[in-house]
Amino acid sequence: MLTPQDLRQFQERLESERDAIRARMALRRRDSRETVREESGVGDSGDQSTRLNDLEVEADEDAVERITLAQIERALGRIQDGTYGVSVVSGRPIPKNRLEAVPYATTLVDEPPEPEWPGLESDVPGFKGPSPRPAVFLSTDEFQAQAESQLQHSISSSR
Repeated sequence: MLTPQDLRQFQERLESERDAIRARMALRRRDSRETVREESGVGDSGDQSTRLNDLEVEADEDAVERITLAQIERALGRIQDGTYGVSVVSGRPIPKNRLEAVPYATTLVDEPPEPEWPGLESDVPGFKGPSPRPAVFLSTDEFQAQAESQLQHSISSSR
C-alpha cells in the first residue's frame, strides 16, 4: 500500500514529467515553424525531402509524447480520486517498484495492458482532432501524403 508520502513523490514526479513533455512539444513546434519560415522556397528537392523527413520525425515524437502525456494526466487524476496504484484490470495493488519504473502504470506486469489509443483526444488538454497514426503504422503512400500535408500546413501557417 502506498503511503501519503509515496503519493506526493509520485505526484511530483508525474507533474515534472508532464511539464517536461509540454516544454519539449512546444519547442519542437516553435523550431518547426521557424525552420519552415526560414527555408520556405529555398533549396532543391533534396532539401525539401529532408524537411519532410524532419517533420515526420517530429510528428512521431509528438504522437508518442501525446500518449505519454495522456497517461500522466490519467495517473494524476487517479491520485486525486484515490485510485492511484490500483490495477484497472484486477483491482489489486500495483507494486511500488513497478510504479517507480513506470509511474503511470495502470496494470500489474502479468495483466494485459490498457489500450493506449482509445479516448486519447479527451484526455489531453487542448488537443483537438484525431490522433495522428505514428509513421510506423502508415503505408508508404499514407506517409508521403501525411508528410506533404504537414509541410503545406506549416508553410501556410508561417505566412
